[in-house]
Amino acid sequence: MGDRPPVLQLVANRWRVENYRGDTSINVSASAPREAVYMINCVDCVVTVHNLVARITLERCVNTRVIFSGVLSSVELIRCERCEIFCDNESKGAMTTILDMSRSCVVHMSQVAASEGRVISNKSEDTSVAVYNLDTHDWGRYTLTNDAILDPEAADDSQNVHRYSKEEARIISNVASREGGGYIVY
Repeated sequence: MGDRPPVLQLVANRWRVENYRGDTSINVSASAPREAVYMINCVDCVVTVHNLVARITLERCVNTRVIFSGVLSSVELIRCERCEIFCDNESKGAMTTILDMSRSCVVHMSQVAASEGRVISNKSEDTSVAVYNLDTHDWGRYTLTNDAILDPEAADDSQNVHRYSKEEARIISNVASREGGGYIVY
């Protein structure tokens, strides 16, 4: 992991950001919304993704921050530790944010993004969502339990749903059921 050289390049509509250590000024300038960003093995880094992209994936990153303008589909954190993601646009967050087997990660989003997107935590520890309230200009922080979902449109009548309403965001836990190793989200 530490012996490989850093890589920042666009290959077939996918930005590869790999093996960076301690770099706080990595910039990805997407030229089309169909481009994706894939980060792997980045430690103590700050990555800024300029312009709208299709998706952002972080894998095996540690203490890394990602700041982005908007994502069409999803942001995924896979086996990451102490990572943070920020959407710098008040209205355009990720439609879905997935934290899979990650520890101590924080998803920062606006109140509008929280009311329109969903956050899924799967086998993750100490993960939370920080929602910026446009009216009070304060951050509300909500801890996600393992296998939890923050979803503004989840069904009220499901017997598997335990709802915790706080401001515009609703934290729903134990909504996912395992089937064939995957999840079905109600």
